[in-house]
Amino acid sequence: MSILVKTAEDIKRYDGDRYQFAKLIASTWFTIIKDKKKNEIEKLKEDLSGKTIVGEYCGNPDFQHLVKYGDVTIYFYAAV
Repeated sequence: MSILVKTAEDIKRYDGDRYQFAKLIASTWFTIIKDKKKNEIEKLKEDLSGKTIVGEYCGNPDFQHLVKYGDVTIYFYAAV
């Protein structure tokens, strides 16, 4: 399931279990970018324009992998 959000506040607009995982990932994304400066965010938007980044949601103890991660984060490994 996917959600479309512009700000962290938009995540609250999605109710129901079917959005649970997408909301966790969206919250993690906003945590990753929260301390970035405005010019860094603009550069990231420019670099990702027309691309999709692919990553793995890791570290949540409720959805643990075979490898135990210390922090909840998204590890990005490709841009297409």
